[in-house]
Amino acid sequence: MVHYLGRYLPGLAEITRPLNDLLKADTVWTWSHAQERALTRVKELMTEAPVLSFFDVTKPTIVSADASSYGLGGVLFQQHDGCLRPVAYCSRTLTNTETKYAQIEKECLSMVWACERFSKYLYGLDSFVIHTDHKPLIPLINSKEIDMVPLRCQRLLIRLMRFNAKAEYVPGKSLVVADALSRHPSSTPHLDSVELMDDITALEESTRAAWPMSCSRLNEVIESTKTDPELQVVMKYVRQGWPKYPSQVPELVKPYFAVKDMLSVCDDLLVYSDRIVVPSVMRSEVKRKLHDGHMGIVKCRERAKQSVWWPGISKEIQVSIENCAFCRINKPAQHREPLMNTPLPDAPWVRIAADICEVNKTNYLVVVDYFSRFIDIAYLPDMSGKTVVLRLSNMFARWGCPDTLVTDNGPQFVGQQFQDFAAAYKFHHITTSPYFPQSNGEAERAVRTAKHILRQEDPFLALLAYRVTPIQATGYSPAQLMLGRQLRTPVPVLEKKLMPEWPDFSKVRETDNMAKANNKLYYDKRHGCRPLPELKPGDPVTVKTDNEKGWNKTATVVCKHTTPRSYIIRTENGDLRRNRKHLRFLNPSSCHRDSDEEKSVDEERSQSRRLCALHFAFLPAEHFCTQLEMQRISAKHQFAALYELCTCL
Repeated sequence: MVHYLGRYLPGLAEITRPLNDLLKADTVWTWSHAQERALTRVKELMTEAPVLSFFDVTKPTIVSADASSYGLGGVLFQQHDGCLRPVAYCSRTLTNTETKYAQIEKECLSMVWACERFSKYLYGLDSFVIHTDHKPLIPLINSKEIDMVPLRCQRLLIRLMRFNAKAEYVPGKSLVVADALSRHPSSTPHLDSVELMDDITALEESTRAAWPMSCSRLNEVIESTKTDPELQVVMKYVRQGWPKYPSQVPELVKPYFAVKDMLSVCDDLLVYSDRIVVPSVMRSEVKRKLHDGHMGIVKCRERAKQSVWWPGISKEIQVSIENCAFCRINKPAQHREPLMNTPLPDAPWVRIAADICEVNKTNYLVVVDYFSRFIDIAYLPDMSGKTVVLRLSNMFARWGCPDTLVTDNGPQFVGQQFQDFAAAYKFHHITTSPYFPQSNGEAERAVRTAKHILRQEDPFLALLAYRVTPIQATGYSPAQLMLGRQLRTPVPVLEKKLMPEWPDFSKVRETDNMAKANNKLYYDKRHGCRPLPELKPGDPVTVKTDNEKGWNKTATVVCKHTTPRSYIIRTENGDLRRNRKHLRFLNPSSCHRDSDEEKSVDEERSQSRRLCALHFAFLPAEHFCTQLEMQRISAKHQFAALYELCTCL
């Protein structure tokens, strides 16, 4: 310290000659009156002009502060002619309580205490700089956001907010004066320091009283902390200082090393920021308490952030909630999966769908063609399989036998009589997943249209009007695509419009794909769709259809069905077929598998979209659409559809 300030001490070399003589080789050590007088004179020079400078509010001001294991030191500097001149010094010893502070808390205390000791100089300054050799404090002071700061540092920094201070890092070897003062502190406390400690004690008491637990509960945590070997080692490091590298701490406490600057000890409690670190023996009980009310993972985590912490608490809360039997049974339905479009068949009446609807207590058979959207409706006097077969036979005699017929699992469609009918007429019969009508979307949409037609005064005229009205997705009417000509209606029309003329099927397919891609894009975005991970044979699952309450039925996956997103499962009542939406993976040991696989799927989709969008961004929209379609489809919809098409490539 003398050498650091020696430039301001006149005649220092002459004064310290008796002391320097003792440092020469072959000199016998003798401390005489001359050495004592030299030391006293140096001390006097260090605390009087010209070493100490008068304070000038117009000059840059710096507060240098440091803390040792037993003392605090601070010095107030101002710049004069490019050099730092001391204005005032301060130092004091730490109390028994303060010696147990973590190092970051001691350093923070030194800065706050020094600023308060020099407050008569610092109040009213536009700004001044604080020098410290403790890097973790720099962002905490400069950001002014102290909600995530360790609890004790938080209280100290609140006191610092009255000053316009900015912290700067200075290496320890350059923090000479403050370091020397902290290692040789004054043993007599200043009156302001005594009053300050009373304020600190009062603030600690009020903060402790605000913790969200009773005194008896707090004492229980303290007693458990005292018997927890893991937390005792951590508290020892917090009080005495952490090693420089994580490899130097025991394996048991390595998870705490990454957050060492956020840890503190308060009343024999280990505290992370403003949250109590819970001992190991109490963590299971705390997790159960956090899950009171059976709230979800996010809310339980937010509740934990208010009061408690331990390494890995977020993951443990997730596992605990996913293993909760009550929550598993009462979970809501799973999220929707991305819309799966049905490809357009090669020709009319190749792939058709059938369903039964009821209007005014009368049943009807509704059949729709996937290619043309051509709808045919037949009255059903009864719901027997024989009647359904008879009506379909009549339609097939009129329009021909299809290649594929898609129906639900109604008793009329799954009986032996219908199987014999399919074999006789040589068509492939496909059934959708039970209790999942969305998988036969074409038929469901046709049923809605048929109900609208059948409720009208003249349903036959309404059906004719539907058949001659162009479909937006294809640009042509169902009659044009089904029959190759437009049908005559009561509406006047030129004769040439009724002449047979088949549309260009390639353009129809192009327009249809564009419309379906556009619908898929907006459907997926609106409903937040994301794929569910595939299940494997042997996976345990819980089962719940849309009309059932609770995921209380368990089953095992047997195999994947031939239709997409459909599985064969084995229950106590035998083998059943269910859609993936109705199956929830059960095994707690693999509770993270769903999220990991979903993340993988999302990453693959995201990468595919980026690559395809980059490739197709250089192609004109005319490459995908005709001029007529370009006029009909807005630019925004063109881009949305093209973007979605890219994801399907």
